[in-house]
Amino acid sequence: GREARLRAARDQVARRLAALGALPRPRGAAASDEQILAEIAAAPVPPGPRPFPREAPHAASWLRAREPGQARLRTTLDAGTQRLAERVASGAAPDLRRQGIHNGAVVVLESRSGEVRALAGNLDFWDGAHGGQIAAFAEPRSPGSALKPVLYAMALERGLAGPRTLVPDVPLLFGSYAPRNFEARFDGLVPLEEALARSLNVPFVSLLRDLGVEPFLGRLRALGVRSLDPRPGHYGLSAAVGGLELTPLELAGVYAALAWGGEWVEPRVRPGPAQKGRGFAPGAAWLTGQALALRDRPDFPSRRQLTGAPAHVRWKTGTSFGHRDAWAAGWGPGHTAVVWLGNLDGSPSRQLVGGEVAAPMLFDLLEALADRSGAPAALPAPSELAEVEVCALSGRAPTPACPERRSTLALRSAVPTEPCPFHRRVEVEVASGKALAPGCREGRRAEARTFVVWPASVRRWLRDQDRALPEPPELAPGCARGGPRRAPVIVSPPPGQVALLAPGVAAERQEVVLEAESSAEGALAWFVDGEYLGSARADERLWWRPRPGAHEVVVTDEAGLSARRRLVVRERGR
Repeated sequence: GREARLRAARDQVARRLAALGALPRPRGAAASDEQILAEIAAAPVPPGPRPFPREAPHAASWLRAREPGQARLRTTLDAGTQRLAERVASGAAPDLRRQGIHNGAVVVLESRSGEVRALAGNLDFWDGAHGGQIAAFAEPRSPGSALKPVLYAMALERGLAGPRTLVPDVPLLFGSYAPRNFEARFDGLVPLEEALARSLNVPFVSLLRDLGVEPFLGRLRALGVRSLDPRPGHYGLSAAVGGLELTPLELAGVYAALAWGGEWVEPRVRPGPAQKGRGFAPGAAWLTGQALALRDRPDFPSRRQLTGAPAHVRWKTGTSFGHRDAWAAGWGPGHTAVVWLGNLDGSPSRQLVGGEVAAPMLFDLLEALADRSGAPAALPAPSELAEVEVCALSGRAPTPACPERRSTLALRSAVPTEPCPFHRRVEVEVASGKALAPGCREGRRAEARTFVVWPASVRRWLRDQDRALPEPPELAPGCARGGPRRAPVIVSPPPGQVALLAPGVAAERQEVVLEAESSAEGALAWFVDGEYLGSARADERLWWRPRPGAHEVVVTDEAGLSARRRLVVRERGR
């Protein structure tokens, strides 16, 4: 009868467990397999079949594939945290499916130890139509903007900028690459801290250009990212905004290093000794966390407008190109968490926006975890940070021309030293309002006035929108500007650019833009291969119709100071 079949099935499972060495030993290690099997056989069977426990099914199958032959695997997973992660994933699944989103992953680490406390590998383990049994936490995907905090921390470590440093957010061309912001608009100049909180693209592509792509990739590898392509030169500046791939588990390790004072500890699911290293300078990690704690941000999820974000949460979202991946990563007291959502077959969904679908799940996780964590609410500011005085406008080292100053924090070993380039003190003739040079002040009543001079890239952007800013007055008649002058700097074409001509497209539609930064107030003269092309001010641009070959581009200001650049033009496919 039914009882006999159930008894036979139970005893068969018990014998298989004994053969694998995985038979539970309730009486202790002294009991033999035969004794335990005899006790099981004598026990009554339940009145009906009971489902097998399926705790952490993705983690279990993933570990089994990595360590075949092991009968029993001990893990660092915590049962309560694992159930929480799976509940958050499964609870969001119905709404996500209606939006064309079928896969997701949740990773939770203990920030200090790097031990993985939860691994939810998908939204529904039994969704065979959409690869539900794939452990998505180990699948490399584009992180969108989720790696910008790494660039921010590296810039602070190098002293390239501070949290309040104004950086350009205007349309820029990096060779043939023209990054755009998610909101499809530009702000001109913004503090770097705000650029991170608002996830603006141009400032971070510019940062990556200044830091170098290979040092950035080297830092990611030092932070445990193993999914990167090893070929030199494989990645370009788009790596700043998602032009590479890493797994949710790897990203969790990166964020845990920011969370725990810059120390990187290898994320691991199996207990035991861990590989460790310095991921970030402690001061840079702490300041990055301060920027990620700002609440007035576009990626603040609308679902949280009333309830707010959990206290002491630092977070960042990411949305990959083409709406194929939505991310939210961050930390609270004691724990770091990462949420990835998307479709493993690569199909996009316009709803895949990190701030709208992934961030609410991250907040739910970190809010629940904060209640059970005994860790401090936030780490104190490291002693390597010092108060420094900066220009209140530019966030750079103040000059005598800067009218207001403010204090900010910076690493003692990497205080940004570039002086404020925006404020300029000019001797002005009171009667005419014209500028005076040292050699033409005699007999004129003069006074010192401070003017703000914006970078040429910002002035070009404003001019393109038929907007203008006040500029310092021109020199009075009979005056010649003295003092040291800086040569112009060619912005476009950038160093090492190879311009590719598309066959069948008219040459006038493939013109190369020529742009330069210069402190000169007059026109800049442009030459290509020694031939005069035209003149334009620094806040204007010229275009050159390219032809195949290697060319020398030269720009010269009215004082005779010049810069040159080599530009190679090729026909596509040759």
